[in-house]
Amino acid sequence: MNCPYDLKEYALGESSREEAQAIRAHAAECAVCRDEIARLELTQAALLSLREEEMPRRIAFVSDKVFEPRWYERLWNSGPRLGFLGASMLAAAILVHGFAARPAVAPPPSATARIDTQAIEQQVERKVAERLDAAVVKAVSDSESRQQKRTVELLQAAEQRYDFDRRATLAAFSEQTRILQQQVSNIYIAANNMKAGE
Repeated sequence: MNCPYDLKEYALGESSREEAQAIRAHAAECAVCRDEIARLELTQAALLSLREEEMPRRIAFVSDKVFEPRWYERLWNSGPRLGFLGASMLAAAILVHGFAARPAVAPPPSATARIDTQAIEQQVERKVAERLDAAVVKAVSDSESRQQKRTVELLQAAEQRYDFDRRATLAAFSEQTRILQQQVSNIYIAANNMKAGE
């Protein structure tokens, strides 16, 4: 709805007395203008409730020291320096690890130790094969149970659909039978009326 009144001037008290009376009379009848006046008055009251603040006396410029980056920001933003620092730390970590963690030299394995390792490897392979077989059996049984559950769900859905179709067919058949019986009785009544009229 486009009303011809300037509600902002009215809300700020800048409209003339005649215009203000006309707007008040219009707002008494127009809900849209009444809501808009209420919103404008609420906004004006909210703005008047704010305290006045003094303007800042000095404006900071980009060249001021306030905006200069700190030492860690300069280091972080410098790609080559940061790369060199990371490479230095990595080299130091490798050196410390190389000197601190020297492995003890183990004696060469004897023949009995070789036999023991072969027995251990066979035992590990046997246990891995057992676990693998158990995992395969479990996966197959889980798959079969999911498949069986899905089959049962599909059979139930098919039975429900069949039952629904059968009921719909029986209802249609009974309706057709009723209509046919009605038509036969109408024909019978018409035939009796014709005989009675002769």
